[in-house]
Amino acid sequence: MKNLFVFALLFSLTTAVFAQPGTLDATFGNGGIVSTQISTSYNFGNAMTIQADGKIVVVGQSRVSGKYNMSIVRYNPDGTLDDTFDSDGMLIIEAATVNNFANKVMIQSDNKIVIAGHSFNGSSADMVVVRLNPDGSIDNTFGTNGIATIDFAGANDLAESATLQADGKILLGGHSADNFSVVRLKTDGSLDSTFGLNGLAKIIFATGSSYIKDIIVQSDGKILTAGFASGTGAFTFALARFKTDGSLDSTFGTNGMVYYDFGSGDNFGLAVREKSDGKILIAGNTFISSPPLVYKQAVMQLNADGSKDNSFGTNGIARAGIANEECYANGLAIQPDGKIILAGYNTDGSTDDFILSRFNPDGSLDLTFGNNGLAVKYQIGGEGKAIELLSDGKILVAGNTYTSSASNFALVRYNGDNNTTGIENNFESFVIMPNPASDNITIEAGQGNKIIISDIAGKVVYSCIAETALVNIDISSLPQGMYFVTLYSNTVNKTTKLIKN
Repeated sequence: MKNLFVFALLFSLTTAVFAQPGTLDATFGNGGIVSTQISTSYNFGNAMTIQADGKIVVVGQSRVSGKYNMSIVRYNPDGTLDDTFDSDGMLIIEAATVNNFANKVMIQSDNKIVIAGHSFNGSSADMVVVRLNPDGSIDNTFGTNGIATIDFAGANDLAESATLQADGKILLGGHSADNFSVVRLKTDGSLDSTFGLNGLAKIIFATGSSYIKDIIVQSDGKILTAGFASGTGAFTFALARFKTDGSLDSTFGTNGMVYYDFGSGDNFGLAVREKSDGKILIAGNTFISSPPLVYKQAVMQLNADGSKDNSFGTNGIARAGIANEECYANGLAIQPDGKIILAGYNTDGSTDDFILSRFNPDGSLDLTFGNNGLAVKYQIGGEGKAIELLSDGKILVAGNTYTSSASNFALVRYNGDNNTTGIENNFESFVIMPNPASDNITIEAGQGNKIIISDIAGKVVYSCIAETALVNIDISSLPQGMYFVTLYSNTVNKTTKLIKN
């Protein structure tokens, strides 16, 4: 009887502590879900980032008095509102007279918050960047009273994504006059005239209109953009790569551009990441059939030169979704072990829901995740827009939940691999000295081995081949936060965490 009691106790402890990857994390919010009402009308969360202290910043737009304004919410790591941010954790900003939308949020090395999006003044749209102090107050040293507005005469200009260079300059990716466009701002919010043509690099796809939806800086400093362009009667995945001066990189695709036409139906590229081996992932949605209208989440792998990597998935592309339903991906993350997660939403035509899919590094669906590779929020109404991997391996998705008359910002947290409900995952496999660090680190790597440093979104921020046994790396230009350092040898890959002060 005693042995049976001990077994039952151990079993109960095990089931209480360990959770299957892809299930909701019941220790977060209300059963894994946090819902935040900013205005009493419609509130849409579009983008998210994690601060070095673990606090969560989500941006989007809220409808107030018949128009939309930028809205920002900061949460504590447990999902509660952070009342040190604008006194109640929530902030609304009116950048223009009619409508204002926030599409990207970034944290500078000095902890200031940069928000990029666009505004509409009643006749045209302009790119807009807002900078806040860490407490949520407007940073009046940036732009005009904290706001930089970018207006190229005669065109609608929208910033759909943004990223920070190592030198603090701001890159905006979007579209001007319905063409792929990248804008670079100086740290004070003014246009950087050394980039492109007076701060703007714009390209025209021969197939027609094109739209950047994501932008990253690769490990070699080149600027990679991804989105979609019109093709043979439909939209499909498109990418372009720029040099640091804004000129197209002719070593990528055809004269710096690539375009993949999947045939019938619209196909939308929405997120891009660089892998540790230099290959590129572009994720989004691919058309399957109609009627009924069926879409699947999709991720394509490219070689470093933009050519399709046919060793990945099926002929270079991997898909996931629910049979005979619409399944869309908005966010993309790469785990330290190389597994790929897509975040978005699924609809059966009447009900929407958050959904994740996870793939193995070769593009096969990871059947150990959720329900045969798919994880659903299990709550009526909602769209997942952005994804972040947390330091303990858990998965955080931001977006919105809604009813017939209103919608709220939403955060949903899922369990990751070998999660525990209070014990942080231990990735420590080799030594970095010092750690945490602010300026320089030393790694005993072994001559000839490869070192990759990635941020928590999976973007590679540094890579090298060790020329000596001990490698010294300058990390002073990296923003504060957590990074993953991976050491690649002929026999084993090891990953450990690095904290940048």
